Amino acid sequence: MKKLMLTAVVILFAMVANAQDLFVGGSVGFWDNSDAKHTSINITPEIGYNLSEAWALGIQVGYAYNKTDESKINAVGVTPYARYSYLTAGPVKLFLDGGFEFETLKVKGGDSYNAWNVGIQPGVSIALNQKFSLVAHFGFLGYQDVDDEISPIYAELGQEKGWGLKMNGYNLSFGFYYNF
Repeated sequence: MKKLMLTAVVILFAMVANAQDLFVGGSVGFWDNSDAKHTSINITPEIGYNLSEAWALGIQVGYAYNKTDESKINAVGVTPYARYSYLTAGPVKLFLDGGFEFETLKVKGGDSYNAWNVGIQPGVSIALNQKFSLVAHFGFLGYQDVDDEISPIYAELGQEKGWGLKMNGYNLSFGFYYNF
């Protein structure tokens, strides 16, 4: 464990030393449906490092809250990824994020559960200038799994056990990056 922590610190210092390739940002979401009595909030900060024009490494750490009449759910997740930018046209960049996500959630008054996925998520980045970019992710191609006991709640949130291609509103996110 000490070796892993030391390696992480060395990598962080190397990234900071060459900060022009570093990016930070993330996304925030809020939804309230008063008719259905459903509220959801998510916050997903992100940090990454551009290895080259085509490749980047990054990590997202997220928090989500979902409330309905039946339940209140708090979730925390982490998603390390490798990004491959396959097309650049002026300020627009198309990319694929390949990664692994692990999420643990707690149902108020209940137990904690886990979910994970591995797959590819396509996206687009639009450079507003040298420092700021808008980023959107859409869709998912891969496999995801959840604890059996929590499957019905995840199904309500648009996530079920299985594999395949998903191109729906649950897989759409918008973010904002600051490039050092």
